[in-house]
Amino acid sequence: MVRLGPSIIPECDTETGKLVVPHTAVAQKVRVDGELQAYPTESVDLRCQFIDGGGLTKLTQVSWIWEPVDGQRDNIAVFHPVYGQSFPNLSFKDRVVFLQNSLVNPSIRISNLSMSDAGRYTCEYATYPTGNEQGTTTLVMLAKPRNSASVVTVRAGTRSVVVARCEAADGKPAATIKWLASVGGNHSASATNGPDGTVTVRSEYRLVPTEADNGREVTCLVEQRTQDRPWVHTLKLSVEYPPTVSIEGYDNNWYVGRSDAVLLCLANANPAPTTITWTAASGPLPETVVVEDNKLTVRKVDDAVNTTFICEVRNKHGASRHQLTTFVMGESARRPPAPPRAPTHPHAGGGARTPRETRWPLSGPVPRAAAGWRPSGGSGPRGARPAGPCLWAQVGAALSFKPYRSGGASGKRDPGGMRVRCGRCRLAVGSGGLVRNSVFGAVHQLWQISVHVIGWFTVTPSSHLQRRAR
Repeated sequence: MVRLGPSIIPECDTETGKLVVPHTAVAQKVRVDGELQAYPTESVDLRCQFIDGGGLTKLTQVSWIWEPVDGQRDNIAVFHPVYGQSFPNLSFKDRVVFLQNSLVNPSIRISNLSMSDAGRYTCEYATYPTGNEQGTTTLVMLAKPRNSASVVTVRAGTRSVVVARCEAADGKPAATIKWLASVGGNHSASATNGPDGTVTVRSEYRLVPTEADNGREVTCLVEQRTQDRPWVHTLKLSVEYPPTVSIEGYDNNWYVGRSDAVLLCLANANPAPTTITWTAASGPLPETVVVEDNKLTVRKVDDAVNTTFICEVRNKHGASRHQLTTFVMGESARRPPAPPRAPTHPHAGGGARTPRETRWPLSGPVPRAAAGWRPSGGSGPRGARPAGPCLWAQVGAALSFKPYRSGGASGKRDPGGMRVRCGRCRLAVGSGGLVRNSVFGAVHQLWQISVHVIGWFTVTPSSHLQRRAR
């Protein structure tokens, strides 16, 4: 940057519109850098050179004047060819040096810079006969921001809250903060000016947190002049919620004598559960049951585990529970029953039957409409077509099923195609009336299966039972 001396007054060429220096003027110039950039703790060289084309100017003294703000001028360094160097400003005294002991080139170096050193620095000559000549350099202090990002732990809810923060502190110039996120949310930013000219920028990311947002990622991106590339930091959201509980491991194949049957209590919770408690609806846990954290192991399956197991999980936000009902089959019934299907309508007439399954709850009497068939000597509706056999028994009942053929003890054909024997239970068949064991008399036994019933039970017509029994 070149500045013209005060004695040289440019004139305007009315034809070209350009500024021109009269040929009678003496070229006296002070050459300096127009602008410099520096960082705290670094050093900077402020160059100054006097250009005298005619060699007619006499240099008396040179001074460096600092202007931190408009209207304030502080003399920080003076050089006189006879009296030497002087540093009047104490804050610069130990940090400023002349690079050469010369009036022609009185450049200086300022060390250990701070943000407060920003401002205009004027190299000013005292000359004869033209008076003072000067040139000004603007020193811009830059500061790399201290970038940081953090997650705010929140609880799942219905209101928008701050879930992440990002900050670019003490930077100059001010930084720009952006967010990259796959979750639905919004962000805001604010800036605070520091006493040394730096700026701190803060940004907050907000959303309505749900359980599904826990662990999802948001990314803070900071852009600023002093950085070669944007600063990027990825965060994982932390959303807390009470437990959601499930029980797994039951395979519908708990039979008497089986060993090491296992149930697992699984919980989705944040923070992690503090307690996991196993109980049984029937009372204390059976003696054959061993509990270890979320794992319940039945060492030896017997009638005692014919119950409902309950797992309760708790964390600081609350408790939740889940229950699972198990039933124990006899030793001969190791294979689980086929999955239940919706009842089908029986065929009309005396044609072949299609195997079918009918499922009824094991509590309360069997409804008349549900039964749809009559036992021998029963009082069910005459002429009704069978909807499939059904039964009801108390928990723990031992049941045996026997296919029936005409000509048996009762002398009548069972519409359901099978007989049911109950050893230790109350049995309701068809319309819901009680049937005594003696009704069935001696019937040729094709096969037998014993079960301990609880919850729901599926009864299958005899043709299907015979096929599965093989």
